[in-house]
Amino acid sequence: MEPLPCRADPDAYFRSGTRPAGARLLCAGCGYLEACAAYGIGDARLAGVWGGLTEGERRALRRRATAA
Repeated sequence: MEPLPCRADPDAYFRSGTRPAGARLLCAGCGYLEACAAYGIGDARLAGVWGGLTEGERRALRRRATAA
């Protein structure tokens, strides 16, 4: 089994200003995408790309969840 891309090049996932399309490309094809996204959404302190979502996208999802 190949190492996860985020483990091989973690710096790519923590650049500030990552755009949504770039985040999705970084995580494309990862078998842990959903679990990683859930983890990233669940911890507001996390920076960078988690589960193909940028910090801004995760923040928006948290806001929507609390509003519902």
